[in-house]
Amino acid sequence: MNLAENRSERSHAHGRRQTENVTICNRAHSRVVAAIEEVSDRLPYAMVGLGCDNGAELINHALVAWCAERAIFMTRARAHTCNDNAHVEQKNGDIVRKSAFRYRYDTPEELTLLNELWGYVNLRKNFFLPTKKANGWRTTKAGRNTRTYDEPKTPYQRVVDSGVLTKEQAGRLQALYARTNPAELTRINRIQQSLIASAKDKTLTLRAQGFVNRTGSSGSAPRDRVSPSRNGTVTASCGVCDAPLPTGKQRLWCSDACRQSAWRRRHTTTVAPVELSAARSRREQTVYECPECETRLLGEQRCQDCGTFMRRLGSGGLCPCSGEPITINELLNG
Repeated sequence: MNLAENRSERSHAHGRRQTENVTICNRAHSRVVAAIEEVSDRLPYAMVGLGCDNGAELINHALVAWCAERAIFMTRARAHTCNDNAHVEQKNGDIVRKSAFRYRYDTPEELTLLNELWGYVNLRKNFFLPTKKANGWRTTKAGRNTRTYDEPKTPYQRVVDSGVLTKEQAGRLQALYARTNPAELTRINRIQQSLIASAKDKTLTLRAQGFVNRTGSSGSAPRDRVSPSRNGTVTASCGVCDAPLPTGKQRLWCSDACRQSAWRRRHTTTVAPVELSAARSRREQTVYECPECETRLLGEQRCQDCGTFMRRLGSGGLCPCSGEPITINELLNG
């Protein structure tokens, strides 16, 4: 099973920001389409548009056909313009990473826990966490332009106030809000503890067996290092100077100096010197033919057998099959 992919689908129409997260086990087209269809069914209103990045798991015939079948217009980000997805990408840190952290989850049990976690996280985000929406600009006394925001509202209040819901949709949404108990959302902490215990135990076991030394890519195991202590247990240590880290805190480095040193290591690339071959002259790439014995030579203007000057046939080289000099035109014309 590959690394679990967290896909967050959100709606922005009419100022609504409904958050729905689904975790899938890989990037197969069938799983991505099934996940987006599940998100579409969860939304309290009909999905009219789908915006995505340029990943192959989203730009494919299966998803395009799914959108065309349901009359959903599909847009994508511009190439080499990462800021097009700024509003969606920032949710990876605000919701995905803060709720599920940066561990590696690659088992069916962890996949089940993640999807169970998102059910509670989505309820808390949509019903109980108010947000502010930028609605304009104002000029301060110092002459600077600054943003203005509306009154804080939860996504639930915004979608109800928008007036786009039918009576049936509004009734289902109000019933879901009425039976949601905020005290039950504390189960988020228990699920998070289960995920942390599962990911950390797995990582320490692999490192103790020598299969994993140190990882640090996004979505993988934590980048802290481990070392055996005096009593035989495994403790976390700094990734730069190997100093022991304080227990009870999720830290990667012991000081700011080590953190800056680790940053310089990640962003400093060593480029191997490239040896460039000597440029060949134009004559060395020209095929010549003797007018008397019809001998062909590459880069030679006088026949070695007859001693006469040879006529120029054109640019070329050695034939890959026979090894005889041949021009480019002859090679292309067969």
